[in-house]
Amino acid sequence: MPNVPLPFVVGFLLLVLAARLAGAMRRLAVYLVGCAALSILVGLRWGIDPGWVRIGLPMMGAATTKPWAARSAASQPKFLALPP
Repeated sequence: MPNVPLPFVVGFLLLVLAARLAGAMRRLAVYLVGCAALSILVGLRWGIDPGWVRIGLPMMGAATTKPWAARSAASQPKFLALPP
């Protein structure tokens, strides 16, 4: 039985989910592709540890986290907003 690291499996499943959501929810599909790429980079880091992955992981993590956090914070209702 082949030994496949878990991040590669997660990356593949995220790519499958992104392909299924590509028509209906395009932004979520793009975000899932970024998460899949990040997961595959983690698998490369665990598996063969090339030097460029050490540089790419923090940049990819910052690139996938920041837009999603900004979008979800902007879409939250303002329950504690003070009246003018």
